[in-house]
Amino acid sequence: MSEFKTWQEARAYAEEQARKIGVAYGIEKPAAYMGWTVKMLPRRENRCGWELRCEAVEPSDYTGHKP
Repeated sequence: MSEFKTWQEARAYAEEQARKIGVAYGIEKPAAYMGWTVKMLPRRENRCGWELRCEAVEPSDYTGHKP
């Protein structure tokens, strides 16, 4: 898990990791943390709980630009 101060930083990291590794990453802002967290996600059919509520960044979502 990685934590970031802004959504833009979290999104850029999630896109980079998803593209590099080929696995989806999830972005969320849990109440227990001050910033945004980024975590690796399981396959779509195996997601449950927070994995369904987070913003999923799939490897194919990479836009090629930095926010």
